[in-house]
Amino acid sequence: MSKLDRSIVGLILGVGALLPWATGAGVKLYLQAHGKPTLPWSSFLTPTDLLLEIPLTLWFASPYLVLAVVARAVFRGHRVPFVKTIGSGERRALVLLSLGLGSVCTVATFKGIFWEFDPLYFVTPIPVALPAVGIVLGWAVGLVAVVVTAHVRRRSHAPPRATS
Repeated sequence: MSKLDRSIVGLILGVGALLPWATGAGVKLYLQAHGKPTLPWSSFLTPTDLLLEIPLTLWFASPYLVLAVVARAVFRGHRVPFVKTIGSGERRALVLLSLGLGSVCTVATFKGIFWEFDPLYFVTPIPVALPAVGIVLGWAVGLVAVVVTAHVRRRSHAPPRATS
């Protein structure tokens, strides 16, 4: 696995761990700037809250953890369905597209969760399911893009057919 591939896997893990909390902080700052009531920062940074936030971070990042494992397998050339015949650049594009769409879904999900904050959201599958759907959709769109690109390349490099 190349250094770039390892960096992409690290990016996936970092985004999975930080993006939900960064979205929450951004929503809090936005609401504060517009004079809306929010919880104080100190309510998120107490030692007991931090003990709860670590498992929550793993819960929120679980779709990204799965993507990192799959990306690592794809980058190492292991047998992953539909991906074993594509090149390394296309594999990276596939993984990054999946990461990108998953990130968009994560921001949208956690914006809604933190806008009308209810701690019960954290024990539901919503914070994990919606980003996971984005990751899977990104993977599917990436596969379609790779297949279409390969088909177009083959058609443009094929010798012209003889006509009668």
